[in-house]
Amino acid sequence: CIDSFYIQGSDIITILSKSTILSDTKRLIKETALNLIGTEISEEFSNRITIRILVDPIKFPLAKLIKRIYILVSSMHTDAMKSFQDCDEVLAEDVINREKEVSKLYFLMLRQLNLSLNHRLNIEDICTSTFKIDCVLGVILARELSKMAHYATEIAKQSIRLKDINIEPGLKEGLMIMSRFISKMQQNAILAFFKEDFLRANKILNSTQQIIECNLKSENKILKTIKNVNITLDLITISRSLRNI
Repeated sequence: CIDSFYIQGSDIITILSKSTILSDTKRLIKETALNLIGTEISEEFSNRITIRILVDPIKFPLAKLIKRIYILVSSMHTDAMKSFQDCDEVLAEDVINREKEVSKLYFLMLRQLNLSLNHRLNIEDICTSTFKIDCVLGVILARELSKMAHYATEIAKQSIRLKDINIEPGLKEGLMIMSRFISKMQQNAILAFFKEDFLRANKILNSTQQIIECNLKSENKILKTIKNVNITLDLITISRSLRNI
């Protein structure tokens, strides 16, 4: 409910209980507030907690939010695959932790767009003169970027599971080639969006079939090479997460 009211554009959220709020519940409320940009606990009583949202919408233009989320998502993808290649558990854990930062920016972007849709914020105030965005399109864009972060996190989780497994270099390299191609697609997609470059966008769309074929080729090789069911599933999860990105 706290996340929902934040996204809808509430400035004050009050949690009121008929009885004393348990300490574990208070801790959960505070943790939830900490995971939202610009929130603070302004009042705390035995049966009531008030959260204020102090974020200034004008200071968070949509273009900057989109770029910031993209940079985070792109780095998560790159580092997740590097952790897989190098069996680096510390780097994989770092990728997993970064998903929280993406969620914070994602919720803030949804809040900005909702304020605009509800006419509580003029869209011109959070869009530069050279960059205009339709609110509904913005919601879709924010969702897709957030999903990319989720799949990068999935890759990092599988990397941790596979860190002590000796995987054939050819299998790893095949997934790394696929990853590098997808990273380039991500970069071109965000450039196409900001530059309104429809030719670039069409090239990305036309590359989709190539990724599907790479994924199928990778999965077939995994199924033929790996005999352990759990390792097979972990590697296929990485391949499918790349395809989903």
